[in-house]
Amino acid sequence: MPDRIAYRELALSYEEESQQQIIKYLNHQIKQDYLHGSRDINLDLTISEASTLYQASDKIKEMADSGELSQLH
Repeated sequence: MPDRIAYRELALSYEEESQQQIIKYLNHQIKQDYLHGSRDINLDLTISEASTLYQASDKIKEMADSGELSQLH
């Protein structure tokens, strides 16, 4: 029977794959970081920030696509 250390090593083997899937989902759902003006969506986002970005209005998304939002930053 494996002990708790064996289970921890097993769980860590999926960490990188899990992170890649989360980034893939965020990049699909959130095209741009509207809060800071960067295009990089990464795992440094808090749940609150990700929720805010996900719920951005269509006007904000249009401004980001046209480049108008980046001029404001």
